[in-house]
Amino acid sequence: MNKKVVLSVLSTAVVASMAASAFAAPKAGVYMGGNVKKFYSTDVVLNMTKEARKSFLANVRLAGPKAVVQVDNQGRGAFLQEILDLGRKKAYEDKLLKEDFIDLYDVVTLDGTTSGTEDAKSKVDPAPTGDLKVESVSAINLKQVDVVFNKEVETASATNIANYLENLVPISQGVAKAELQADGKTVRITYSVAKKQQEKLTLTVKNVLDKNGNKVADTAKELFFTDIAFPTIKNVTIFGNKKIVVEFSEPVDPKTVSPAAFKLNNLDLSAFGFTGQNWDDQEPPAKDTVLELNFGVALPAGSHNLTIKGATIKDHAGFFVDEVTKPVSVVNDTTGPVFVNATAVNLNTLDVTFDEAVNRPGKEHISINGTNQRDFPTKIDYKPGTNDRKTIRISRDNLLSKGANLITIAKEQVTDLYGNKSATEFRFTVDGAIDLVKPEVKAITASNDKTIKVVFNEAMGQSVTNTANYTIRDAAGNKVGTIYNVTAQGEAYTYNINLSTALPGGTYVVEVANVMDASGNVINTVSKSFNVVDTTAPEKPTAVLYDYAQKIIKVSFNEPMDRASISNKANYQLKVDGGSYEALPPEATLVAADDNKSVTIDLPNLSKYDALDGANDEIRVAQVKDVAGNFTTGIVDYVQIGASNTLTPKYLRATATNDTTITVEYDKPLSFIEANDFMYNGTNATTGILQNVKVWNKDKNAEIDGAKVILTFPTGTVDSAVANNLITEAQGGIGTKDPLGNKIPSDTYKSLEDKFAPTFTNDKVVAVNATTIEITFSENLATGYSALYKNDFVITNGGSNVGIKSSTATEKVIRLTLDRALDTAQETVLTPKSSNLNVQDIPGNTFVPNAANLGGAVIKLTGVAEQAAVDAVVAAMSGSKDALLSALKANANTLKLTIVETNIDAYKEALVGKTNATDIQNAIKEVNESAAVVAKVVEKINALPAVDKLTLDNKVEVNEAKAAYDKLDAKQQGSITKAIVDKLDAAVAQIKKLEGDAGSADAIKKVVDAVNALPAKADLTLDHKQAVANAEADYKALKPAQQDSIPAGVVRKLDESVKQIKALELEAELAASKNALNEEITAANELHTNAVEGTDPGNYPVGSKDTLKAAIDTAKSVHDKATATKLELDDAKTSLTEAVAAFKAAVVKAP
Repeated sequence: MNKKVVLSVLSTAVVASMAASAFAAPKAGVYMGGNVKKFYSTDVVLNMTKEARKSFLANVRLAGPKAVVQVDNQGRGAFLQEILDLGRKKAYEDKLLKEDFIDLYDVVTLDGTTSGTEDAKSKVDPAPTGDLKVESVSAINLKQVDVVFNKEVETASATNIANYLENLVPISQGVAKAELQADGKTVRITYSVAKKQQEKLTLTVKNVLDKNGNKVADTAKELFFTDIAFPTIKNVTIFGNKKIVVEFSEPVDPKTVSPAAFKLNNLDLSAFGFTGQNWDDQEPPAKDTVLELNFGVALPAGSHNLTIKGATIKDHAGFFVDEVTKPVSVVNDTTGPVFVNATAVNLNTLDVTFDEAVNRPGKEHISINGTNQRDFPTKIDYKPGTNDRKTIRISRDNLLSKGANLITIAKEQVTDLYGNKSATEFRFTVDGAIDLVKPEVKAITASNDKTIKVVFNEAMGQSVTNTANYTIRDAAGNKVGTIYNVTAQGEAYTYNINLSTALPGGTYVVEVANVMDASGNVINTVSKSFNVVDTTAPEKPTAVLYDYAQKIIKVSFNEPMDRASISNKANYQLKVDGGSYEALPPEATLVAADDNKSVTIDLPNLSKYDALDGANDEIRVAQVKDVAGNFTTGIVDYVQIGASNTLTPKYLRATATNDTTITVEYDKPLSFIEANDFMYNGTNATTGILQNVKVWNKDKNAEIDGAKVILTFPTGTVDSAVANNLITEAQGGIGTKDPLGNKIPSDTYKSLEDKFAPTFTNDKVVAVNATTIEITFSENLATGYSALYKNDFVITNGGSNVGIKSSTATEKVIRLTLDRALDTAQETVLTPKSSNLNVQDIPGNTFVPNAANLGGAVIKLTGVAEQAAVDAVVAAMSGSKDALLSALKANANTLKLTIVETNIDAYKEALVGKTNATDIQNAIKEVNESAAVVAKVVEKINALPAVDKLTLDNKVEVNEAKAAYDKLDAKQQGSITKAIVDKLDAAVAQIKKLEGDAGSADAIKKVVDAVNALPAKADLTLDHKQAVANAEADYKALKPAQQDSIPAGVVRKLDESVKQIKALELEAELAASKNALNEEITAANELHTNAVEGTDPGNYPVGSKDTLKAAIDTAKSVHDKATATKLELDDAKTSLTEAVAAFKAAVVKAP
């Protein structure tokens, strides 16, 4: 690259940028990417030092022209290569993009040094993404369809199956499901029932949103279902050593899949303990693509072959999977999981990571700060967003404390997927940092007319799904909509508010209050507006003869309608008593009512309407539209007109507010009530008050004219949990009715809305220990707000306030943890505050204290003193030895402990994990007893004389001390000082030495006496053999030093005696061999003499006697040889014996 050209181009660009007006964009200057990663501002480029300029040009060359971006003061810019190729003006025509820049650049100063960083990427406006469009719709097989958008879509709307229509009819839940694929742009629709080959339909996509809330234009695509591809095995993997996973290329027919379709190592699956199969995706409609084969016993480590038989498994088009064999390998994993690290997400959540995938341990095997989690609502899950199963998430309210927390997971309670157990107890600490930042709402949008998406800025607690924390209001400020539930979505910190009925199109506001983040911080109440586009057609209307005398017909719709549309006479035709349809007369008056949800048609007094009685009358309604412009689906709706008695008041809801009061609402005004028409839990109401007022309709999205009946029951009739039903079961008939005489429905069982706040009686306030108080309420409480409940109570001890550190709620019980221990000798009183309370039941009814509550509950502290003592000892366990000793001594009388100060080290070790009085008492007792045993052993050792004073008279004492020491266990032995143990070892060694010295002289004397008692060499016979052997054995048993002390003459005599005995033994053996040979020669001579040669039976072959005679002579020559050895004599005997045998075998036998 030409250095002058580069400098000229960059300098010209920089000078030009100086003349431009200032503009908010990436800072003007030169950005070098690649391996350089530096930013030179305009000022630096023009005024840098000479040395810095050299470095600047070197960096341009190093980065290269395709990685150097120049930006002017108007935010325009281009790569250096583009400026060189196209010229600056042309290069600047294309806008800068975020991807043109790296994440951070080091900022270069005038002298060439760097100071700080520059983030240019964040200052570039994102490129316009354009409208959301459907790029394609295609059937990938007979059961699945892919809908591909041109950019990423929002999960909730994209996976709402109702947003996909077959031939203009929305697809129902259960018929199919929609799943967003990994690219964020493709939605895969899976049907529960496969389509037919060549089946054709129109698929319409509507109401799907992109990530910015932009809605796709309604798009209809023709769809043909064809499948000519054979299914294949996409993958076979092993999960641990008891599960093989088979993935097919497309959905297969589950009816064709059975264990018989598979072979493992050419054997049936049953040979390996097969226990069954299941599909990975069992939520209907199932995709039927991933099959799990489960085994009851572990598969052996090593390679295996899974064979999928051909002509067995079919897809939904009837094509078979070809036979194929796939290898799988089982790892020889014999090592249990190992702890890697732990992270406190917040004070309610802890993540623990292991070195391999694990099964979730039971909470009963986990202790936090010495407290087992068995009795807490602790949850053990896998960390969300991960699929390697290496990280478990432990969570509950107030799980951790601020600062260091000790976590213990019991030995062998964490297992990997191979069944290997953790070899050790896992013990580690995590730092609990308090999150004090309140959560915020980032965005609220409508996914559709029944789903509102709320996005928070952080992880939220359980209260986020409490429907009572959300209020929806229309533009006039009226509360609208019935929230069915609030559910978490796949996107981070995102929740859907799901409505029972659709909201009409328009602008609404969601108010979010009381929700807490995962650390218990309560959000500041926030209201955000959102728009709902009403795309739902009004339902077929209903009609009734509202007033028979005045001939007034009322036509009702299910939602607010366009006033002009429903008030237009031309949209109605009337048929009376089975006649023909006629247009409404000019005199007819139409008036929209009920907030445009109905219209009354007041007919003139004409004779043709005399037969209008609601028995056989119809009104034909042409297409009318709602306020959003959606027309009714029918071109014409034929509506039967009902009689006035069809206006029977409809039950809307019943609400219990306390133990004596239930309010019942109806959709029409009433004129008379009878209290005993109503019964709760077998008890009739005693009184009733009628109020004809505005009430919310059934869906709670609009107010209508209706009635409230306020019923009073005997005290205590209504239970706090409102678990029973309200029954309209009259004694002698229903008497409650409307002005037209229509009675309310009878024999109906209705569940009640719970507006009955929780209560407690003062006797339900107890002290668990000196720092913990529990309050039991009349019903289960909302746990999402439990961290706030501590603010609702004041506790005094001896007249002084005691701070409440934290609060938790489990079912009916609130547990308050105090800042300090209660003085058990003083009176303790709990008093709720009188207003602005947080305690509430699950439906959201806030606790209201009664007079007795406000008078204060005196708490009995029976047994608390002992617990306080236990708490003091437990608290001191994590401190120094001196602190623990002090706590033990201070609480010894209360806990009935005997404390020996010298045992403090053993106490500290033995008390780990002990959290109750019995365990502490037993641990101290065991330590004391063990220490007493050790003391007696030490006493025995100390009583022994010094080593140099020991004699064999001390042998018994030393042996007793050694035996007592050996009976101690390793821990007891370890508690004895090294000096004492060394003294014992030295004493034992000294006794052995003394015993050795005493025995040495006796042994030497024994050898000398034995040798001296032997005869002289010439007189030795074999009769002295044993005596010589004994003397030799005793001599060899002596140690070398002892042997050296024996006189040389004695040793010499012993050596000569040993040798003489060996010589005598050889001489005896030689004589025996010679005698044996002589006997054999004699017998052979006798045989030879008596034998006759010839051919008669009993004769020997001619010449055989000569052969025998030669063998006899040979043996005789050896026998007569003076120097013949024993071996020669034995061999001669053997040869002669063989010759005799051969001679005898040759005898002539009778024919």
